[in-house]
Amino acid sequence: MFLHAYFPIRNYFYWQMLEHVASHGYIVVAPQMYDITSWNTTDEMLDVASIRGWLPRGLVNFFPPYLAATVKPDFGRVAIAGHSRGGKVAFGAATGLFSPPSFSALVALDPVDGATGHPTIPPLLKNSRNSLNLKIPTLIVGTGLGPVEYRLFPTCAPKGLGHADFFRETPGPAYHFVALEQGHQDFLNDDVDFVACFLCECKTPLAPMRRFGAGILVSFLHATVGGKGPEALLEVLVNPHVAPSSWRSRSLNLLAGVKPIPPGWSMG
Repeated sequence: MFLHAYFPIRNYFYWQMLEHVASHGYIVVAPQMYDITSWNTTDEMLDVASIRGWLPRGLVNFFPPYLAATVKPDFGRVAIAGHSRGGKVAFGAATGLFSPPSFSALVALDPVDGATGHPTIPPLLKNSRNSLNLKIPTLIVGTGLGPVEYRLFPTCAPKGLGHADFFRETPGPAYHFVALEQGHQDFLNDDVDFVACFLCECKTPLAPMRRFGAGILVSFLHATVGGKGPEALLEVLVNPHVAPSSWRSRSLNLLAGVKPIPPGWSMG
C-alpha cells in the first residue's frame, strides 16, 4: 500500500515509480487519501486500517479476469509505504496507533511529522532514540534539499521533523538512505515536474531520484515481504547505486546507514 504526499499531490503523480515496483511481481495499492485535508492525520490513519481490512475480501474483485485466474495475493505479507505526510501516516499505521498493527514492512520516502516547526496531529516523534513502537523492518529514504528554504514557502521537510529524526527514533532493523543533492518531491513523475519544483527545492531531471527510490524500494521488498532475506539488501548497502532498476542512479550523491537486525529476528 502506498500513501501520497499532501495537497496538491495526487496518487497518480507516482505512477512511474509504482509501475516499476509492480513490474517485480508486487501488487501496488495507492489510494487517493483526500483532496484537501486538515492538520490532523488521524482520519488518514483510520482510513489505512479500513483499507487494510478490506484488501483480503475486496481487492481481487478489481482484478481483470486474466489476473484473477493466475494471481494469488499473499495478504499475510503486506508492506506499507508513504511519501512526505503519507510517510508519517504509514508510520502511524505501522505502529498501531489507532488499530492493531497488521503490516510486515514499512517504507517512508522523505517522511515529515509536520511543517513549519510544528508536528501535525497526532505527533509521532518523541525526541528519544528508538522510541517508536515498531516491530517490523523499516526503510527510510531522505533528501538533502528537503530542509532547504525555497522562495517564500516553508521548508518541505523541516529539520527536527524529517527523515533523520524518524531514523533516530526507529528501532532496528532499519535502513536509511539519503540523496544529498535531491529534493523532497523528486520521486514524482516527469510530467508533473512543475509541481515537484514549485513548492520545494528540487533537482531536475527527476528521473535519477525516482529510479533510485523505485530500485531501493524493490530491494527492500525483496528482503522482507518478498522472502529473499537480508542478502537482497547487502549489495545495496555496500553500493547504493546498484539498487535494482531498469536504469542505474549513478549520478546521485548518497549516504547510507543501518540499524542491525536484533537477535532472533526474521526479515521475512
